[in-house]
Amino acid sequence: MNIYARTIRYFRPFALATAGGVGLTLVSIGFNLLKPWPFKFIVDGVLDSSAGTAETRVLLKEWFGATSPSLVVFWLCLAMVLISLLAGLVNLGSNYLFVRVGLQSLLKLRTDLYTALQNLPQLTRLVQQHVQDFLADQLNNYQLLELRYFRRVKHLRDGYR
Repeated sequence: MNIYARTIRYFRPFALATAGGVGLTLVSIGFNLLKPWPFKFIVDGVLDSSAGTAETRVLLKEWFGATSPSLVVFWLCLAMVLISLLAGLVNLGSNYLFVRVGLQSLLKLRTDLYTALQNLPQLTRLVQQHVQDFLADQLNNYQLLELRYFRRVKHLRDGYR
């Protein structure tokens, strides 16, 4: 059997979460592409209105009207901060999904591996007990790792509230 086909078998149950992570990554890329735009409007339309393009000045006039330049700079800087914050939150969500899928598929792979090892007729009862203990330890380690990761994400999430 092809190695990729075997790998897909472990990731297939998590295809929806993986697609969600890919979608969030694409959204994060979009936010990262938006980051320099407010700065462009500050440089081209507010700081040096003679050097900027006429289209930029018209857009700023439509958006802000006769607002003072310092207030326009404030709102555009606030837009840069909000865009960066949203990009970070979306990136956090995609990382969360990818790590969760990776941990769950690794647990499934380990469980299948140790189950197959236990069922080998050549293994003595002592070795089978070691494999059972090792499987229990691996399951416990996975659960502790997942618990620590979720606590950190919860702590980060609660910190933004």
